[in-house]
Amino acid sequence: SFYTNANTQAFLINQGHHVVYSLTPYILDRKFKINELEENQVAELLVITKMDNSYYMGSRRITIYNTSISVPVTPIRTSLQLIEAKLDSL
Repeated sequence: SFYTNANTQAFLINQGHHVVYSLTPYILDRKFKINELEENQVAELLVITKMDNSYYMGSRRITIYNTSISVPVTPIRTSLQLIEAKLDSL
């Protein structure tokens, strides 16, 4: 599978503060970035992709030790209903 910034949305969920951030895509380095990171926070990184009329979602719980981290997340094929349920739970 080929996931890019063009077909993927990434979010950082800070449940301690009840906030969901949309990450900004940077096409050149194929990464997403956020400026609102706080150190020593536990969060969930969520990625959602649509490719060839199929949906993919992946997540990873992370601890932010510093404000410059790189976290790989590989989405797996899922249904639109499961994505909607995840988003509704936020």
